Amino acid sequence: WLSSESAQRYEASTETLFLGRQDAMQRQTLIPILQSYSSSSSTRTTTTSPETILEVAAGTGRFGTFTRDHFPTAKMTYTDLSPFYL
Repeated sequence: WLSSESAQRYEASTETLFLGRQDAMQRQTLIPILQSYSSSSSTRTTTTSPETILEVAAGTGRFGTFTRDHFPTAKMTYTDLSPFYL
């Protein structure tokens, strides 16, 4: 898993493993983030999206594309143990 060959196969293998539902599963992770920034609260600031996002174990960065699409002004940092995946 620390090779360029593994990184090239990763997306296809996870799509197969999750029966073509990987994107939908990853997008569901956005729901709590979106809810936390859309709910009204007296303790919240007027910010409607996170200022920064840190993704640990980002893999190929596929989920990062979803967060970037939803929070285009946030400063994004992605990390992964394997440099071939980023």
